[in-house]
Amino acid sequence: MRAGAERGRILAEVGTLARDLANSPAGVLSATRMAEVALKVAADRGLGIEIFDKEALADMGCGGS
Repeated sequence: MRAGAERGRILAEVGTLARDLANSPAGVLSATRMAEVALKVAADRGLGIEIFDKEALADMGCGGS
């Protein structure tokens, strides 16, 4: 039961973060801010993360401007 409750808590937390990010206006959730959020989530969870700058994304052919 504890494992199920913990799983539910985690899923609720993830859902809330996803909702908050999706509902953020572009002026608030810039690419830089999104990278900051990703860095915090990764650090809090002990995950590795790699953030690409504009030049790296262009070199990879990701488009955008």
